[in-house]
Amino acid sequence: MELPPVFSRAGRRATLIPVDPYYLVHRAKKLGYHPQVILAGRAINDSMPAHVAGMMIRGLNEAGKVIKGSKVLIMGLAYKENVADIRESPARGIVEGLSEFGVEGSFCLRGRRLGGLV
Repeated sequence: MELPPVFSRAGRRATLIPVDPYYLVHRAKKLGYHPQVILAGRAINDSMPAHVAGMMIRGLNEAGKVIKGSKVLIMGLAYKENVADIRESPARGIVEGLSEFGVEGSFCLRGRRLGGLV
């Protein structure tokens, strides 16, 4: 099986981790394969921001905090340390999930507060 160009040579082009499985699924289907494991992993990964937001809401509740109006700071937005690229970051989904409960989320990247990105 021929590897897609994105994986064939080091340095040819940078990849974005969350997008790679979609590319692999597309290529596999083109070659007649049904990539169930990749699709299952994507479904789990796609549901994680809502899951983490729910855990944060439960944590605020268990700590006796008023949920509506609470403020949280989310740090570590990128997939690798010392990288400022936050495209496809699941942090947006976390803040969206929190905002449904009236929690105000903001972001910090490399020590710089970015405010709400939702």
